[in-house]
Amino acid sequence: MNSSVRPLSLLGSSLVVALMLSGCGPSKTELAKEIATLKEQLSQRQTEGKKFEQQIASVRSELNAERKALNEAKAAAENSAGIVSELRAAQAVRDVRVAELSRNREQQDEKVRELAKVVQEHEARQTQLQRERDTAVASARQVQAERDAAVASARQVQTERDAAVASARQAQTERDAAVASARQVQTERDTAVASARQVQTERDTAVASARQVQTERDAAVASARQVQTERDAAVASARQVQTERDAAVASARQVQAELQQRLEQSQVAQRSAASERDSMVTDLARAREQLASIDRDLKQNTGNLEQEQKRASDLTDRLSAALGEQSKLRQSTDAQRAEIVSISAALAQAQAKVALLTGARGIYTVQEGDSLSSIALYFYRNASRWPGVAQANRHLINHPDKIFPAMVLIIPK
Repeated sequence: MNSSVRPLSLLGSSLVVALMLSGCGPSKTELAKEIATLKEQLSQRQTEGKKFEQQIASVRSELNAERKALNEAKAAAENSAGIVSELRAAQAVRDVRVAELSRNREQQDEKVRELAKVVQEHEARQTQLQRERDTAVASARQVQAERDAAVASARQVQTERDAAVASARQAQTERDAAVASARQVQTERDTAVASARQVQTERDTAVASARQVQTERDAAVASARQVQTERDAAVASARQVQTERDAAVASARQVQAELQQRLEQSQVAQRSAASERDSMVTDLARAREQLASIDRDLKQNTGNLEQEQKRASDLTDRLSAALGEQSKLRQSTDAQRAEIVSISAALAQAQAKVALLTGARGIYTVQEGDSLSSIALYFYRNASRWPGVAQANRHLINHPDKIFPAMVLIIPK
């Protein structure tokens, strides 16, 4: 009976180990969900990477266009100092683009850090899956060892059952011999009735013993069959556990291969982003050099602007004085008229250069009856814009009402 209890305890241990194995680590459904989540995150990172690449391409195209515009502006600046205003606008746009490029570079660095973090998470997840797979393999091996022990125990029970059957057969042989002896005693009954009765008692005892042995044999056979059934169930459970372990190992290997491939893709994208960042840094350095050159040109043109404004102011004073002398005379001389024409032409030339250097709309010669309001109304259809005209000619006008005919004014944009 003890031999039949042992396989049952081993079977119970096998079931407990199988339950523990099924409870350790995430299930295949949870693994599939986590893998799907990782795939979705990686797809989002790839989409963001593509958008970022498109932004880089757009920025690069705009940078090339700005570079071309800057080259054209530089060439135009060498031919004429009048493009300084456009260069200033280009400089402002370039500063904005440089700031955008800096922000894009920071965003790119942030994306690179996020990709590195995702790679680290993937590697940590891969290590965890490897550990769980090793745990499952160890548990399966332990179940296999316990199954082998159960099989050995069942074989021992089978051996004991065979020994019980042999004992029962021996008892049957002894019973047959007792029956033969009883028959012989029956023949000698007339001569030894007392001896025959004793033999009959012994025969009954032997028959009862044989029946008890038969009953024990039947019980042993039933116990052996139950043990065989339990052994088959344990073998089937172990095979199922082995099948699930193989499926889990195959799934883990597939996930490992996909993560490795995505890691390589992320590394390639990271190297590409680093290369583009270096290219952008190079372009930024070139743009800074161009800005330095433009700043030098601006400083030079600023000196020219101050010089031309001073010349225009002096010519305006000379024109005002010449017109004042002419107004005192009843009739002006040819020399005075020629001087006024010469001063007016020089003033117009100086104001034209100032307008070109400041990016103004043009110049205008004041006529009889003009005022800053009427000039603003003529050029802008808005008389209230006269302060802009006064500000553009602050090197000539000390008071908005003190303008005179033949005076040359700058008309701002």
